[in-house]
Amino acid sequence: MTDTIYADVSEWQQPVDDSYPHRVICIRSNDGTHRDEKWATNYEWCKRRCDDGALDFFIVYFVWRPNWEQAVATHKDLVGEPHPRMVVMIDVETWGGQIRGDQSAGLTGAHSALVDWLGHPQRVIGYGNRGDLDELWPQKPDGLRLVMAAYGTNPSYPGKIAHQYTNGQGFGGGLPEGADPFGVCDMNSADGLHPHAFASACGITIAVEPAIPEPAIPEPAIPEPTVTEPTTVPTPAASGFTEQDRQLLTAVYDMLAKITGGPPRAVQSPNDSGPRGGPTKATKRSPAKSTKRSPAKAAKAAPAKATKRSPAAMAEGTPVEAAVSAPAKATKRSPAKAAKGTPVKAAKRTPAKAAKRTPAKAAKRTPTKRTKRTPRKAGA
Repeated sequence: MTDTIYADVSEWQQPVDDSYPHRVICIRSNDGTHRDEKWATNYEWCKRRCDDGALDFFIVYFVWRPNWEQAVATHKDLVGEPHPRMVVMIDVETWGGQIRGDQSAGLTGAHSALVDWLGHPQRVIGYGNRGDLDELWPQKPDGLRLVMAAYGTNPSYPGKIAHQYTNGQGFGGGLPEGADPFGVCDMNSADGLHPHAFASACGITIAVEPAIPEPAIPEPAIPEPTVTEPTTVPTPAASGFTEQDRQLLTAVYDMLAKITGGPPRAVQSPNDSGPRGGPTKATKRSPAKSTKRSPAKAAKAAPAKATKRSPAAMAEGTPVEAAVSAPAKATKRSPAKAAKGTPVKAAKRTPAKAAKRTPAKAAKRTPTKRTKRTPRKAGA
């Protein structure tokens, strides 16, 4: 809940300045025909601060005296043209017995004169404690708004709109006992009323300027994502080595095998489990390893083959050289073939090979062959 706190000052305090912290203030214009000495300064400040928006409204009070017509005239003279946010308050007090009895006629007469001047009944309010108000103004105008003075208590009262809770002497009960720049002073509270609501109860309409909306900043347009068709990249074959290539290489390897005397080499299929496209271990054997047989091993192999000749062939006087040069298959001839005395090796030897025989080998020939010639040939 918001309460409107404000000070009530006169020539007994220093003039107001911009250090004043509240949104409402009450200043005195005159006491009867006595003009407040700080009036001019305080009044100009109030108007300026309302125009600047630092004050929501202000109250100007005067002390009612039985010569109320002169008091009202003095008040009007001091104010001049009423500020649209100014409220007038009639201060009703006995002043220690100076004013006694029912003064309703004079008080109501002053109220009516000020309402006519300001043009709104709610812009004229009254002030006093319960005792003084009951005694001096028992017959009040309908709808009169009042500020009740009661230090240390907060009594209810018909038409009460605010409460003067302290004179600066410690009755605030936690509320301020004064205000800058005055120090301690009379302080008031419009209980439960925001300054604007307090002003409205006093006939002052405070137009709230509509908030100027900040220009809307358009959000940057987010472009729609461009969906790019995926580029189809041709997938290369798992291997460039085809079955046709394998067959071709197999044929080439077979030809090389016949030339080098090695076994045919298998060409590995692309789907084989061995190294991709490479030969097996068997194909990696270099021809050099085949040629590394020592002469000793060759010599040992030759006699072995020669001993495989049948005894019949040996009896025929077949030269050893022919037997040695013959392939192993020649030693497997049947006895019938051996009896014919025709050396297999000699029969199979081509003229080219015969021409290659060295003189040394020719010298080794035994005369057995010459004696086998028929007489007819010898005599020729």
